Amino acid sequence: MAGVMADGLGLDSWGHASQIDHAVASDPMGVFRKVDVALPKWAHNASPLRAPNGSYLLFHIGDADKTGGDSGFLHHSESPEGPWYALPGLGCNNPAPVIHSNGTYFCGCNDGGFKIYRSDDAFKGNWEYVTTMDFPESWKSPSELRNEDVCLCF
Repeated sequence: MAGVMADGLGLDSWGHASQIDHAVASDPMGVFRKVDVALPKWAHNASPLRAPNGSYLLFHIGDADKTGGDSGFLHHSESPEGPWYALPGLGCNNPAPVIHSNGTYFCGCNDGGFKIYRSDDAFKGNWEYVTTMDFPESWKSPSELRNEDVCLCF
């Protein structure tokens, strides 16, 4: 899954022309071929994970939804080919998801600070605030240095 600018537009249009495409390659270091659009405009910052039950989770920003629901955070599917269905989530900018070995879901969000949330079941939502990570004073300007497109890892 990759965020791309639709209609051949450039990066300066990411806020309204981004969509998440499903692409495949025979080698992860090879050339990828677009298969379809996983989530239409407006969706960006794809962070896909494979859930312990074998299905797929697609964390993202934007309000794209082809299923009539509303999600600016998380969709799920039984296959990378979709269809993708909205799940209850939280307002989360630049989601950085990870699944702990005990099955707990965590997600870091750039919400004016790098806030960490947890859920025992991402399919049901129930995201609970855990903490906000502090950053060194030297990272306060420009703001992108604090938590733009981060990764949360164990």
